[in-house]
Amino acid sequence: MVVSGGQEQLHRKALKLYNAPTMPSTIRPRTALLALLLALPGASACRARLTAAELADPAITARVKAVLDGHPELDIRYLDLNTHMRIVTLSGMVESRDSKQRITDLVRRVAGVRQVVVNLAVQE
Repeated sequence: MVVSGGQEQLHRKALKLYNAPTMPSTIRPRTALLALLLALPGASACRARLTAAELADPAITARVKAVLDGHPELDIRYLDLNTHMRIVTLSGMVESRDSKQRITDLVRRVAGVRQVVVNLAVQE
């Protein structure tokens, strides 16, 4: 690279710092990039994977019921749920639109649920 006068001295200092074996209190850019690239493939492996038994419809149904039972503010007495091929169908009556939305959101977050079909009627 062609540089002139005082810029040449700055250029040499910059190259010296960039190629230095260690830089005080900073990480060399190449090292940081390499660490990031090596960490990315492993990031998806940190997520827990479900076994075949945990993906079975009865196991999903049990998890959905447990989640809904953990929310006593929701009246689920008239709620019927069915799971087929990891698709949960909700049927029955709920107290309000808010309850309907809350139940739907909770069920969507259950591990193993692929889709939620909502056939819930709101009590008038």
